Amino acid sequence: MYNQIPKSAIFGPFQALKKQSIRLFLAKRQSTSSKETLGSFKTNRGAMFGLDARIALAIFGALSVISGASLYSAIKQARSTQINQELQEIIKASEAYYLDNGSPIDNYSVHETYTSDLLDNSRKNAKTWKGPYLAGTKVDNDMFIHPNIGNGSTTIEIDLMRDDETAIRTCLATDTDCYEFIEIQCKASNNDYDWCKNIFPDLDAFVDNSDGKQKGTVRAIDNTGVTYYIYYKGIYRNNIN
Repeated sequence: MYNQIPKSAIFGPFQALKKQSIRLFLAKRQSTSSKETLGSFKTNRGAMFGLDARIALAIFGALSVISGASLYSAIKQARSTQINQELQEIIKASEAYYLDNGSPIDNYSVHETYTSDLLDNSRKNAKTWKGPYLAGTKVDNDMFIHPNIGNGSTTIEIDLMRDDETAIRTCLATDTDCYEFIEIQCKASNNDYDWCKNIFPDLDAFVDNSDGKQKGTVRAIDNTGVTYYIYYKGIYRNNIN
C-alpha cells in the first residue's frame, strides 16, 4: 500500500497560482480603469477649461469694444464741451466790454469788428477799458489766436452777420437783425482745415442737436479743401452801427 497523497498537496500550488493570477488581472484592470477615468477627467476638464476660456475671451472682447466706444464718445463730448465753453467766454468778453465802455466793439470794416479791442486798449486808450477781456494773441485789428481753440495758428474774429437760417451772410447797413458771430477760420495753408471739419459735427451735435450748417447757434461754411469756417452766434447788435 502506498501512502495516499493529500489533494491539497497536489492542487494547492495550482490554486495559489490561480488566485495570484486573478489578483493580478483585477489589479491591472483596476489600474487601467483608473487611468481611463483619470484621462477622461483630464480630457473633460481640459474641454471645460477651453470652453470657459473662450467664453471669457468673448466677454473681454465685447467689453473692450464697449469700453473703447464709450471712451471715444466721452473724449468727443469733453472736447465739444471745452470748445463751447471757450466760445461762451468770448461772448462774455464782448458783453463785458460793452458794459464797461458804454458801446459794443467798433466796426473794423462794414461787417468785421475790432476784435483786438478785447485784448488791449492801444487803439483808443479809453479810460473805461478794464481788460484784457479774454485770453489770446493779437494777429491784427480784427483777428486773434486763442490758446485753446484750433492748432495754435487758427485765427478768430467777430463778424456782424444776419440771423438768417437760409444762408450765412454778413450784415448790411439796412439790416436790423444783426448779431455778433464768432468766426473760426481754418485754412489748409495753416494745416488746421481738418481741425474745423472734424470738430464741427461734434460741436453741432452738442450745442444744436445736429441741426446742420445753416441753423442754430453753431454754423459752418466749407470751402472744400481750402478754408473751413465755423460760426458761433453771440450778442444781438440790431445793425452794423
